Amino acid sequence: MRRTPFLIFALGPLLAVAPALRAQTIPSPYHYVEKAQTLGVHAGYLWLERGKYDTNPTSGPLVELRYEGRFAGPVSAIASVGFLPSDRPVYTRAAGAATAVRLPDASSLVAAAEAGFRLSVTGPRSWHGLQPSIATTAGLVTNLAGRTDEEKQLPGDQLVRLGPAFAVSPSAGIDWFPTERISLDLRATDHIWRRTTPAGLTDSGTKETAWTNNVGVTVGAALHF
Repeated sequence: MRRTPFLIFALGPLLAVAPALRAQTIPSPYHYVEKAQTLGVHAGYLWLERGKYDTNPTSGPLVELRYEGRFAGPVSAIASVGFLPSDRPVYTRAAGAATAVRLPDASSLVAAAEAGFRLSVTGPRSWHGLQPSIATTAGLVTNLAGRTDEEKQLPGDQLVRLGPAFAVSPSAGIDWFPTERISLDLRATDHIWRRTTPAGLTDSGTKETAWTNNVGVTVGAALHF
């Protein structure tokens, strides 16, 4: 019994410090992203490659609706629909002429529907609220706008068509999480699709196809649920 005061005296400082030690935690820069699904709206600008015969629509604003669902750690599935309202050049070429003549531009509404995968560099978590990622999607791109009266008078071998054509879009971006359920993102994407120039507008007199790189930058906001 005489040892009890001694033990209390010896262990007292440790007992007093223990709660303080438990209260001292080292905050982690990583925060787990709890929500596995995302629905976002994104807007930006798309610079379209003109190509040898200038048959692509002109560059313009881009709007996208995107859904993401995480299914395997850092990997998410993506489905997106995007629209680019702009103009497109219209050309005609007389038989034997060296060059084509440009007619008044026509309205254009490029639409793309794609699906693919997104890989988060930091996994299913953010680092100081940031989550960098890379992604690749593939699908179809087409022009939804109709033809002008001038185009309707052109021979069939001078009518330029955009799709439906296969498209693939690698991208890289970064998300910022101001709250658990809301994120803002900045993304750069190369929309790659094949353009076909009809035989009546080419130098060779035959239909020519070429892949074009169309680079876009978007900013957006997403809801995580």
